[in-house]
Amino acid sequence: MAKASQRQAESGDADRARPACATLDAADRDRLYRLAYRFAWNHADAEDAVQSAVATAVQRADQLRESDKWWTWLCSIVVQRCRELRRKESLWQRHAPRYAHLTTEDHGPSDDPTSALSDRLRELLPRLSARQYEVIVLRHLQGMNYEEIAEVLGITASTARVHAQAGRGALRELLFAERTVGKPPLE
Repeated sequence: MAKASQRQAESGDADRARPACATLDAADRDRLYRLAYRFAWNHADAEDAVQSAVATAVQRADQLRESDKWWTWLCSIVVQRCRELRRKESLWQRHAPRYAHLTTEDHGPSDDPTSALSDRLRELLPRLSARQYEVIVLRHLQGMNYEEIAEVLGITASTARVHAQAGRGALRELLFAERTVGKPPLE
């Protein structure tokens, strides 16, 4: 009888979490989309990642033990979907020469200054380690605190801080190296 009441309590938690995931408002969907976009750097992939993450969250809502953590749980699913997309993209890039005749996308320059910044980040962030990349995106582009980042990535808050600091340092070095390339050394 105790097991039955425990199952009811757990299913009650899942029932409370399920509507939160299933009935996201436009602002929450936008936040998830921005998170996914900052990992995928592609609108269609970001939309796919969010849609897939929400569907997975709804299907697996019974796995959520603490209903008050549904948002970070949903964010972690979005990050996982984006990791999968990056792996697929990496695989595609390795084999792209073989399939070059199949691509028809035009990635010409844009006059939008935010697009230039976005392009710059798109170039530099992948040069970081995977964990630094994830923490930098979550902290500085999504504005999450270190405790939320820890929950999303399954690491400790102090580890998230270390990766953020190392990632910022690596970005500084990359930017400094670019600025000094082609310039004569100071005498």
